[in-house]
Amino acid sequence: AMNIRKKHPELLGKALADLAPAFLLFSSFLIIEIFSKSQLMATHARFLLYFFGINFARYVTHIQIAHVARETYAGLGYIPTLYVLLLLLNTIVSSVRGKAIFDELTFFWVLFFLSFVSYAHLVLNVIRQFTRALNINCLTIKKKTN
Repeated sequence: AMNIRKKHPELLGKALADLAPAFLLFSSFLIIEIFSKSQLMATHARFLLYFFGINFARYVTHIQIAHVARETYAGLGYIPTLYVLLLLLNTIVSSVRGKAIFDELTFFWVLFFLSFVSYAHLVLNVIRQFTRALNINCLTIKKKTN
């Protein structure tokens, strides 16, 4: 295996910076488990996994798009990390102050919905752009001819 650190040492800082959103997503589980006053992990573990799964899928989708387009990965952007950061901020504030900025469970459901809608929007736009570029049909059903 090629050691990228030896071949391109100047890219190490950028590579580590590109991994920051993944580290945030992975470490968020632990932070929410420790600091959540409403025990979000114990009461809604499945939907919390869906929430992080959707945000991680968005992260991976951006990497895949950059690879397919043969462009340099430009980073995740603000939206998915913003949702996770808002959830973490609300959870940590509730632990420190004793009261959350927003009701933890309601806020989680709002962020879950926004994550789902923004990821669906990304996927549908990517599909639309690829089908236009390749001049093919996708997600369409043709009427049967007799």
